[in-house]
Amino acid sequence: MSAPHGTIAEKVGIVGLRNTATKNKLTDTIVPLWELDATNDNIPAAESFNSVNPNAESVIGGDERVRVPKEHFAPGGKYRSIVKIFLRYENQKPGARWPIATGWLIRPDLLVTAGHCAFDWGHNMGRLIQAKCYIGYDGQNSINDRNAQVEFRQGKRIATTLEWLTAKGNRAFDAAFMLLDSPFPNVTPFKFADTPLSGSMSLGVVGYPGDLKDPASQEPGAHMYEMFLPTNFNLADSQWRMLEYEMDTFGGNSGSPVLRENDLVSIGVHVYGGTPNSASVIGLYGNPFLDYVAAFDLHGQKIRLPGHTSTPGV
Repeated sequence: MSAPHGTIAEKVGIVGLRNTATKNKLTDTIVPLWELDATNDNIPAAESFNSVNPNAESVIGGDERVRVPKEHFAPGGKYRSIVKIFLRYENQKPGARWPIATGWLIRPDLLVTAGHCAFDWGHNMGRLIQAKCYIGYDGQNSINDRNAQVEFRQGKRIATTLEWLTAKGNRAFDAAFMLLDSPFPNVTPFKFADTPLSGSMSLGVVGYPGDLKDPASQEPGAHMYEMFLPTNFNLADSQWRMLEYEMDTFGGNSGSPVLRENDLVSIGVHVYGGTPNSASVIGLYGNPFLDYVAAFDLHGQKIRLPGHTSTPGV
């Protein structure tokens, strides 16, 4: 919920943002990470879980999402680095459907997604153990269509924030990073920038929403959709100190980039539906992305956390 400028709620939000910034400046980032099990490129039965703010909707008013033309996620397309993800968790029963999500490449071998894709609190599924990742995905039939040029990688290692892993509902820190088993070739990864404290600009969410199904197969989240809207935001107004907006989303969009329309630079990670919808913050006032990227390349001292092995950030 938003609060008027100058209210106690906004002042509390400003204090919280300052505290986060101070912590990020003065302390090392602890990065919980773990290895993922090997998998294959077979498309599993899938489902989407819609993570929403309490008493809220993900599609606000009329549905204004637009299906992305194929040329935009084909090789050379502006959305070639949007990744369709199928997820499997440690507490799922054998034969259970795989939840779906979206990611976006920041290196040919490294993607960003939601923290609840790495560790699920909402459905008690726990730790992610396998991930199937595709670029150019346009439904199950696209896998065997040579003209579609779909490419597959599997997740090798996953990292999330210490705050998300250790405290249910710590949604401001709902972000994760996944290292792939090998780089995708000939891709242009997305650039990202620190989320501004406030702003007014056209923002968009691009990904694979699970409520929009393929008409023939009824596969949830089979196709890529986008929606951009003029957006005014102020992180201090947000109850959770997050980037908030009214682009329509649904389960399967979790992990999508929140893009500036003018240059397609990401300034947030979409994680929750609602009125408004919300994204985890990048940078000083939220999640220091460069620390998490560095953690995958460090060979420093390992730190034991309950059930996991973590590496200090920089």
